Amino acid sequence: MERENMSKPIDGQHILDYRGVEHEDIPNIDIYMDQLLTFFDQEYEFFKRSSKENIITKSMINNYVKAGIINKPRKKKYNRDQVKILIIIFHLKQVMSIQDIQALFRRVAASGLSNDAFYDIFLNTEKTAYEELSNLYNNTLSSELDDPTLINTIITLTTEACAKKRLAEKLLHKIMENTKPDK
Repeated sequence: MERENMSKPIDGQHILDYRGVEHEDIPNIDIYMDQLLTFFDQEYEFFKRSSKENIITKSMINNYVKAGIINKPRKKKYNRDQVKILIIIFHLKQVMSIQDIQALFRRVAASGLSNDAFYDIFLNTEKTAYEELSNLYNNTLSSELDDPTLINTIITLTTEACAKKRLAEKLLHKIMENTKPDK
C-alpha cells in the first residue's frame, strides 16, 4: 500500500476488492511489535472508519498472548505463524468474544490441524465471502435504488450477520460440549 494513503481511510472499493492476505504477503522473517503493527496498518487500513482508529494495538496483542491464543514472542519477535493467527483473530474479534476465539483455537489445536492448513481454510472462506460481498454490492448499485431499498438492504445484511454470529456461537458451544472430558 502506498505511503501517501497511510493517513486517511481508503474508499469502500478497496474492501470490495479485498481477497485476504496471502501466505507470501506475510513477512517470512521474525518481526518486532512495531513492525507487526505497521504490517497490520498497511494491510488493513481500508477497514478503518476513521484515520484515528487502530487496526490492532500492542495491548490487544498482549491480551491474546496472555489468553494463550498466540504463543509468546521469542526475543520480542513474532514469527510467521503468529502473524497468521493474529490475522485470523483480527477478523474473528469483529464477531466473537475473546473467550470464544480462545475456545476455537483450542479446538483447532486439539484437532491436529496445522497453522498453515487452518490459515488456508480461513483464507479460502474469506475470499469467497468478499467475492459474494462484491457481487452483492455491484448488483445493488447496478439498479436505481431509493432510500427505503437501501435501508432494507442494510437491515437484511445486519440481520443476516447477527443470525450467522448466533449460529457460529451455537456450533462452537456444540463442539466444546463434545470435547469435554467425561466426569
